[in-house]
Amino acid sequence: MQVVKVNLGTRAYPVVIGPGALAYAGRCLKLLSRSRRVFMFCDAQVFALHRHSLRAAFKRSGVTTEEMVVPIGEQAKSRAVVNRMHDFLLDKKISRTDFILACGGGVTSDVVGYAAATVLRGVPWGIISTTLLGMVDAAIGGKTGINHPRGKNLIGCFYQPTFVVCDTDFLNTLEDRQSIAGAGEIVKYGGLIGDKMLTVIDRFLAQNNWRHERL
Repeated sequence: MQVVKVNLGTRAYPVVIGPGALAYAGRCLKLLSRSRRVFMFCDAQVFALHRHSLRAAFKRSGVTTEEMVVPIGEQAKSRAVVNRMHDFLLDKKISRTDFILACGGGVTSDVVGYAAATVLRGVPWGIISTTLLGMVDAAIGGKTGINHPRGKNLIGCFYQPTFVVCDTDFLNTLEDRQSIAGAGEIVKYGGLIGDKMLTVIDRFLAQNNWRHERL
């Protein structure tokens, strides 16, 4: 297990990475938030595959979640979906001492983060990232937003999470198309940072039991 700190002064937060990192999500909620309730918005596909392990991880830490499933794909990054999320939160009488959790890939973290940033003018939130692209890009940096008929990601804001959990075991159920998309982002970063970075990332994926030979 590795913990990388995103150094942003008072907005700094940890990124927990490795196989089995999901077990630390409940601990992060206990240690890093003062929340009374946790509202989890989960990608429909992730929810179908992993809802039992997600619930078990929180139960072990004594965390109770209220759940809403969100659509998969770019169509989820819309005002209509955000409105449904806001309705859900307001119906449940969310307060600023509660916590919002995004569970899924980059689309999910984008739209959930935007909902968290805009309900009650900002409620603390965190991310359980489940795709390679999400882990190396979308979940880091507080990028949130939705699409507009005139273009992608034209509505949004930067709103930093409280923590990010990247459990590499999720990558074993990832579709090849999603794996390739994430690998392409890694190659882009590696090209900018240097070839040595690609070697480090390849070794990390191998050590964390991801079947990266599919690429």
